[in-house]
Amino acid sequence: MALHLDLTGFFGDGSDGRLTRAAFDAALPRAAAAREAHLAQMPKWRTLHERSELLSACRSRAATLLERGDVDDFVVLGIGGSALGNSAMLAALAPIFQDTVPQAGHPRVHILDNVDPDWFAEFFETIDPARTHFNVISKSGGTIETSAAFLLAWSAVRACVDSDADAVEQFTLTTDPEAGHFRELADDMGFATLPVPDGVGGRFSVLSPVGLFMTEMAGIDTQSMLEGAAR
Repeated sequence: MALHLDLTGFFGDGSDGRLTRAAFDAALPRAAAAREAHLAQMPKWRTLHERSELLSACRSRAATLLERGDVDDFVVLGIGGSALGNSAMLAALAPIFQDTVPQAGHPRVHILDNVDPDWFAEFFETIDPARTHFNVISKSGGTIETSAAFLLAWSAVRACVDSDADAVEQFTLTTDPEAGHFRELADDMGFATLPVPDGVGGRFSVLSPVGLFMTEMAGIDTQSMLEGAAR
């Protein structure tokens, strides 16, 4: 969409402090060059739909979980962009009552961005932690709200299974592929992980594994969604 400005009355003759037309025309080439330089620095989130390896990783992880047949509920633990993008896609593209009547062969999907103790406790009364998979999303692994939610989820799951190794199987950490608290935790305990791409902020991350893992678990046509994003 083009933006048009009416410059009537904008220019002066230089004596009144206003810009002259000649000075404006002389500056235009520099402005055009600055614009081109800006456009050349394409933000990485603008090309996420082209990153086929990200979709492949999400599909592979989702397929592994769905084939097991023991996941009744899929819970996203995140805050800010990690939750809002998922909520928007779920509301727009999934069945209206996805959290109660999911698509056949897929779990109920819940997105938790609230760590209020009463709210969280009541939610856990509605699920069987032993048949729930948690996707914990934080690029740094240091997000306080997400870390707190993770610890609560871990405690609930661990109380229902025989070992730490069994509990680990019920979590996927979406985080920095190289560094951060969650990366260290995954390396130490063996959690499955999905990457948050470098240079992609939370509010722009929905077309990365931050959002694509959820769409695959919910049964949303992720490929068509990405093709729409490309247009």
